Amino acid sequence: MRKLFFLISCLAIISFFSGCDCFSSCYVSPQFTIVDKNTMEDLITGPNPRYFKDSLMQKKPSDSLYSHVSDGRLLFNDTVLLKLNSTDVDTVVIYYNKAKGDRRCCGGVFLEPQTVVYNGVACSYHGNIFLFEK
Repeated sequence: MRKLFFLISCLAIISFFSGCDCFSSCYVSPQFTIVDKNTMEDLITGPNPRYFKDSLMQKKPSDSLYSHVSDGRLLFNDTVLLKLNSTDVDTVVIYYNKAKGDRRCCGGVFLEPQTVVYNGVACSYHGNIFLFEK
């Protein structure tokens, strides 16, 4: 009887915690697009792109290696160095706001981007996409 109770308890705990991916649900990675300040033309996917999606790289200032930007999302919180091509590196600072989340993960709190600063200038946003003006 004790073994059955122990088995049922273990299964209940596993099913309770398997409903969410705690790492990815703790904070929301902001999406972004880079636009020309004057024309508001998209500099990555517009008709005359200045930067290529495959060349976008990111890293924390403390890291030594860059990694590719995944689907226009910054994968780190706080400060990110965004490398647009071999010579152009910009700084993005992300400020998060606490929001209620799945209480099974992250203590019931997750972080969503409140303000994103691109090279010292707070970005505007439309929906959940922040506009980096260059």
